[in-house]
Amino acid sequence: MSIDLAFPRGGLTFRRVVWSFILGVALEHGSEPMGTERPQEFEGEWNGKDYGSNSSQYVKDEDARGLAVALEEAIGSGIMDPDGGEIDDELLQMIKILIGFCKFSGFSIY
Repeated sequence: MSIDLAFPRGGLTFRRVVWSFILGVALEHGSEPMGTERPQEFEGEWNGKDYGSNSSQYVKDEDARGLAVALEEAIGSGIMDPDGGEIDDELLQMIKILIGFCKFSGFSIY
């Protein structure tokens, strides 16, 4: 399963486990999630803490910028994979692209 992130100027797709890893790294490096906005088509009570599902929730601009700052901090500190090794170059490049998008706008998670 995958997670698609839609930005005004493009998008990214991550495997769900990779997206969870990225969110965890951001939390470890100071990200303080503000909560997602409920999708218009969602019925019922919304858990704004949900960044891991693909329910069309929206991450606000300020929240996205906080994610970017935390991921930049993580890169500066040296991101390690769960086994204690360095992450591969492909993932590092995807995180850098994500940072670039997050600096300028919020995004929807599909």
